[in-house]
Amino acid sequence: MKTTKTIFKYFALFVVFGIMSCGSDDDAAGSGTPPGGGNGSGATATSITVASASTALTVGDSATFTVTDNLGNDVSSNAVLTIDGVVITSPYVFNTVGTFVVTVTSGGLTTTITIVVTAAGSGGSGGASTRTFTTKMIISDFTGTWCGACSTAGVKIHSTTAANNKVLAIAYHNDDSMSNADALVVETAYNVNAFPTVKLNGNADWTWSSMPLAELDPFLNATQQTGLAINSTVSGNNLDITVKVGFANITNTNLKLTVWLLEDGKVASQSNYYEPGGNPLANYVHNDIARKAYTAPMGDVIPAASIVVDADYTKSFTGVAIPAGVDTSKLRILAIVSDTSNNVLNVQTAATGTNKDFD
Repeated sequence: MKTTKTIFKYFALFVVFGIMSCGSDDDAAGSGTPPGGGNGSGATATSITVASASTALTVGDSATFTVTDNLGNDVSSNAVLTIDGVVITSPYVFNTVGTFVVTVTSGGLTTTITIVVTAAGSGGSGGASTRTFTTKMIISDFTGTWCGACSTAGVKIHSTTAANNKVLAIAYHNDDSMSNADALVVETAYNVNAFPTVKLNGNADWTWSSMPLAELDPFLNATQQTGLAINSTVSGNNLDITVKVGFANITNTNLKLTVWLLEDGKVASQSNYYEPGGNPLANYVHNDIARKAYTAPMGDVIPAASIVVDADYTKSFTGVAIPAGVDTSKLRILAIVSDTSNNVLNVQTAATGTNKDFD
């Protein structure tokens, strides 16, 4: 009997200890945030709001967006922000004058915030700059002659640029006779691992299979505060190039300039899945080929002190070599001004040996 009582005492102590332990674990679990957010009551968010420190900005200012659900949870890290259907990041730098509706989506919930951007500072005449520039944009085509779908992307891009002289293009070739180390740097920077990959003004993806022209409108409709001018001369197999970046009302001092040599009209066999003419296309015409970068392939930083309202920044290249194996009668200079996040602000192109002023 004594033995039985002793066993019963130990069993009772074990049960009490076990109950206390489970209760401790339950309390700890209950004190945290439940999966999916919420305030611990199991409630589900039904709305979100977005806030910015200011909704009235000047050109070059950035806005950081804070997104909160109606349960009081900060869901900014999971929110997707877009302007005219183009995904942006937070913080986001507004480089052009205008009224921008930022659409925010999180967990199936949507809200908007309107940002008004006005001209910044004063120009050299003592007032706001009246300088204007034509807005142009660029399509970046990551391609290769071995890529069967790339023929379709190339045809669509060429038809788009042929129909609108404000839309330019550059083709970065991979693993074919037109590829080069500079193009590979850009491909690596964008982590391109599928071909074709097509991008608009640096970072926005353009679905190559459909390429809706409406997706170009937000870029073409923007009022740009930068412009570009190009002048070059040819001497044998060398080039002298002068590129100017002009500024109107802009205070963004985080800008880059990229200068490329492009070749058009290169006839080369192209693998082909979808275009008429068979596979391969023996006489496919390749345009906008990125042959050589005369700056760093992802751009050279423009000194902040050189970014002045109503002034120009000038960069010159003297005696730079034209790569071997190109048709010198079909070469162009392409100049790109972008921010340091690779969002393109404006572009310009001119045939080698010609002058193209600001427009």
